[in-house]
Amino acid sequence: MKTLLVILPFSICFFFEAQAQSLSRLQPYGKIDTADLRMTKCDFEPDANALVLIDHAAAEVNADSVVIAYHKRIKIFNTNAHDLANIRLQYYSADGFERIYAIEAQTIRLENNSIVVSKVDPQIIYTETIDKNRKAFVFAFPDVKPGCIIEYRYRWKTTSASNLPTWFFQSDIPTRYSEMDAAMSNELQYNTIRVGYQPFTFDTVAISLNPQGNQVYNHRWAKANVHAFVEEPFTTPGNINFQCIMFRLKAVKIPGHQIWQADNDTWQSVIAGLIRDDDFGGQLEENFSKQDTLIKRVKALKSLDEQVAFLFHDVKKNMTWNKKDAWYTDKGVRTAWSKKNRELYRDQYDIV
Repeated sequence: MKTLLVILPFSICFFFEAQAQSLSRLQPYGKIDTADLRMTKCDFEPDANALVLIDHAAAEVNADSVVIAYHKRIKIFNTNAHDLANIRLQYYSADGFERIYAIEAQTIRLENNSIVVSKVDPQIIYTETIDKNRKAFVFAFPDVKPGCIIEYRYRWKTTSASNLPTWFFQSDIPTRYSEMDAAMSNELQYNTIRVGYQPFTFDTVAISLNPQGNQVYNHRWAKANVHAFVEEPFTTPGNINFQCIMFRLKAVKIPGHQIWQADNDTWQSVIAGLIRDDDFGGQLEENFSKQDTLIKRVKALKSLDEQVAFLFHDVKKNMTWNKKDAWYTDKGVRTAWSKKNRELYRDQYDIV
């Protein structure tokens, strides 16, 4: 369903809204259908250990900030899915660039045909420091048993319109309904990149006016009955292949000011940005202990192949991988070399 609603009579708007709600599978936080509590398997993927019932994001996107309200609800079918009850909400904390707040979580289950709710105590939600730039809120759901439902909601905020995160319709368990709503200021222009073959349940935009009289573009993207992603040999690992919609800020147009154009819309500009980054290209200027001795040994070798092979085996012999697959440094190559440990942060797909 792809429509463009602009300004319509009230009766027509009401018809479209009623039609949309009949297709939507969204429910408010805490409002549980007993049929979902009694459900014993996913109807479109019967062998699944769990099912995402609702995955919803509502974003307010302005030139100086993005605020997103997240709500996720998961049905647990068996004990193989109990790890899903351990939640880790990661964010970029440096300089207040991102913030997470207003976390609520609860476990819902049936006992003697009565609905029982076990709320997550806010005092057991703790903050984990990952590295110099990132933190995470970590918590676990109580009373998780086969048949129960877990759900949580929170708010996420960033100070940059270019930081509008990718929305994933797919994960490693099936998803019954996934929707992202985004109210975008008309000052902003985004390129959207869509990954995935499955048609959208909703792909709409409606134009409204904010209190200042400026246009707001209200986007709605949704998919239903999305199968779990299954990794296959020789494919890129991680969520890079999940069905999703990605956002790349193209321009910001503020009345009375020059239009700002994004500098990351070509591979050349992306490369230039990486070279300028202190934690990537800047590391090429760093010196480390016994560097001169190593360079002298390399120069003594006759061919380029011998030099490359020597450096490869020397690094392999001296360095221990920390099991993190990324491409930016945390404390820098000098510290990593002295500790003999490859210390990296930031996901390798942040730039995609």
